[in-house]
Amino acid sequence: MYRLNVIFTLGLLLMLMNSNGQVTPDSIPASPVDSAWEEVFCGPETYAQFPGGDEAMMKFLEKTMVYPKEAVSLKISGTVMVQFTVGKDGSIMDVQVMRGVHPLLDTEAVRAIKMMPRWIPGTVNYKPASMTFVIPIKFMPAPKKKSGIRKWLNYLFSREK
Repeated sequence: MYRLNVIFTLGLLLMLMNSNGQVTPDSIPASPVDSAWEEVFCGPETYAQFPGGDEAMMKFLEKTMVYPKEAVSLKISGTVMVQFTVGKDGSIMDVQVMRGVHPLLDTEAVRAIKMMPRWIPGTVNYKPASMTFVIPIKFMPAPKKKSGIRKWLNYLFSREK
C-alpha cells in the first residue's frame, strides 16, 4: 500500500514537469471549477440565535415542555436529539428527530421546538442564510424529595471524618 502511494505521487510529479524537468505554475493545469463555486466559506459570519441567547432558549424549553404522564408511569427517560433549520427569516422549519428515545418523548420534543419564536437569522457573506442545528433535549423524571430524617442521615454519613 505504501509503495503504491509513492509511485502515484511520483507519477503525478512527472506529469506536471515541463520540458526542463521543473514544476512551474504554467505546467499545472487550470482547475475545472465552475465560476459559481469559486467562493469557499469556512463558516458563517454569525450563527442564527434564539432571541435572548442560549439561556433564554433553555428557559423557554423548560417552560414549554411537558413530560408526558404516560412516560413518567412507564419510567421512560433519555435524551432526544432534534434537528431543525432556522430559515433566512428566522422561522423554524424541517424539525425532525435524529435520535429518539420513545415516541412519547420524541413527539413532545418536536412539539416544543416547533413552538419556538422566530430566531435572529445567521449571516453568510453579510446576507441572511438558513442554518441547521441539532439540540439534545433531556427527559429525566424529577427526583423524589427526601424526608427530613433521610436528609439528616445522609448528612451524618457523608461527612468527612
